[in-house]
Amino acid sequence: MTSPIADSGSGGDYVELYAEGLWVATLAMAVLAAIVATLWVPSSQAARVVLGTVSGGVLGAVIMAVDKKGNVGPRLCGALVALVAATIHIMAITQIFDGIDVSPAYGVWVGIAGLVAIVVGCAIGTRSEQPPAAPAYGYGYR
Repeated sequence: MTSPIADSGSGGDYVELYAEGLWVATLAMAVLAAIVATLWVPSSQAARVVLGTVSGGVLGAVIMAVDKKGNVGPRLCGALVALVAATIHIMAITQIFDGIDVSPAYGVWVGIAGLVAIVVGCAIGTRSEQPPAAPAYGYGYR
């Protein structure tokens, strides 16, 4: 029996890239998406735009800039980042197991289910209240 990576044809380069370290970036993207969408929403719009830029690039910055209150933007940005992570993971699995008679192990399906759960969790979010407004006088005592 040969290795699924050896049988993947020209897609072997992508699979090797994924196996050599892209999986770490995918994992970091999924964790960042969950944090951005559910746990950490800055109160100022400028901080949200910076966070959107760090997590989702230009599209993340635009999403965060359009959302004035900070209720929907972090969820959309988190779901976008998690969706990109899921796409990277699924592309690697498709490259490995496409056209061979070997089926993926249960761990592969658990990984896909976990990424889908992160996408759904980011889209739903846990915060329903508006983040507190930044004080106009600064961060100190009067």
